Amino acid sequence: MKEKGKKKLDKTLKGAVCAVDLFCGVGGLTHGFPISLSCLEAIGKEYQLFRERTMNANNEGITKTYNRFHNPDEIAEDIQKLRELHIQIDKAVAAAYGWNDLDLGHGFHETKQGLQFTISEEARREVLQRLLKLNHERYAEEVAKGLHDKGAKKKTTKKKAKKEEKILF
Repeated sequence: MKEKGKKKLDKTLKGAVCAVDLFCGVGGLTHGFPISLSCLEAIGKEYQLFRERTMNANNEGITKTYNRFHNPDEIAEDIQKLRELHIQIDKAVAAAYGWNDLDLGHGFHETKQGLQFTISEEARREVLQRLLKLNHERYAEEVAKGLHDKGAKKKTTKKKAKKEEKILF
């Protein structure tokens, strides 16, 4: 992965695709991590540019823009386009995981933050379940490689080391 490109994308999207870093892959996943962000770079740039133009055209900041984004009564063309771009990003992320069978159920859903335009609660739970499964699989692979040797001696703390040193001398 090109670290320079990753940082640039993260910076230009103001962290909006931080989680995406873990999803995007080319030719399949390697240990659940991306080989490249190229599959999301184009849609990310399009989203960022369109959001910036929308904010400038409406003379509003990001908070006001996203308040409109999450308002079901907001039917302005620019906000609808932002929602469509969000859907495209989510679908690209799911596809990168090979989850083409997953119905994300985009729409307005009640969340802890109130009514939001997001994936459905059912989809959210399924995504979390699949990520947890993937995490367990990756951990098992690491254990098999000896990367989590539970029998290994743990580091001693400075305080414990000093106490042991006093005993010796």
